[in-house]
Amino acid sequence: MPLIAPRRSGTASVAVALLALGSTACPHPEAIPPDAATAGDPTSSTGEASSTTTGGESTTTSTTSEEPTSDSGVPDSTGTSTTDPITTTSSTTGVDPTTSTGEEVTSTEPEGDACGNGVLDPGEECDQGFKNDDTAACTKGCLKATCGDHLVFADVEECDLGMANQEGVYGGCTPGCELGPHCGDGHRDEPFEQCDPEDPGLENAAVCDSCVWGGKVMFASSVVYSGALGGLSGADDKCQVLAGEAQIIGEGRAFRAWLSDGVKSAAARITHSDAPYILLDGTIVAEGWADLVDGTLAHPIDRNEMNEPVKDFLWAWTGTTPQGLVDPMYTCSGWTSAMNDVKGARGRPDSLTSTWSWVKGGENACVTVQRIYCVEQ
Repeated sequence: MPLIAPRRSGTASVAVALLALGSTACPHPEAIPPDAATAGDPTSSTGEASSTTTGGESTTTSTTSEEPTSDSGVPDSTGTSTTDPITTTSSTTGVDPTTSTGEEVTSTEPEGDACGNGVLDPGEECDQGFKNDDTAACTKGCLKATCGDHLVFADVEECDLGMANQEGVYGGCTPGCELGPHCGDGHRDEPFEQCDPEDPGLENAAVCDSCVWGGKVMFASSVVYSGALGGLSGADDKCQVLAGEAQIIGEGRAFRAWLSDGVKSAAARITHSDAPYILLDGTIVAEGWADLVDGTLAHPIDRNEMNEPVKDFLWAWTGTTPQGLVDPMYTCSGWTSAMNDVKGARGRPDSLTSTWSWVKGGENACVTVQRIYCVEQ
């Protein structure tokens, strides 16, 4: 009869199986699949199976842990997932959080090491903040105002042309930042000015505007001539030369002699002006043409082209009546003769009456020398 092997109990079989598994219970880490590396981690949120041994028996328990989290990934304290459907945005408009109004705060002073911040920073000579100005003691460039910086320091400097500051230049600026010779400095600056309204010696400043005469200048020539003047044109040239030498001729200005030649009268040759007729010192001789030829003058024509008083040779060739008309009898042959037996009519530069132009019976030989009157056109 064949022998029959007794059956092993189930417990013993389990033990044998456990012994057999003992050699493979701790595989080399490199052999652990990536997913299996966390499979037994009780903290894993996947909740995959973990193995425990109790009383010699192996028990596998599969658990699933789903901790509620918020949309930020942090578990919600209530244990439930919360998701706010409203999207919240933050404001970055530069509102000062310390103000209750929420209005934006703007600083008027530059920040940091900047010119104009009111702080003397490196490289700055001064800094008065908002008071910095190119007309103040501290400029916009944070430099102290100085003469020669091409900026005019108000109430301290009269002018500043920088490197162009020079002494004695008309209309210029001195090295001390004071105005050079200019209109309004109180005296006539030749040859640039005909007059100066601030000149204390000017009797009639009203006729001097912007250092230009507001009237027609008259003068008695400083030079004396015989009756051979070269005709009317020659006499006019003499007036023009004298005015030019005295530097009283400006652009477009011309002078003519107060003469008639027996054919053409002074009244026909001289411009009839509504402006005053004046001397070089501004003294009014007549208020206008009508006043000039009415037989009297407001002041004698007793100054020459250099504004010097006439004190001798108190006669002037005219050949003209006080009304500017021709005296045909006495014109030194049309102002071409210096003969002793030829005569010419004349007037007196020191007279206020009609004799300034014509002295009846006062004709003189053309060989003698007299002045001539010159009138601006």
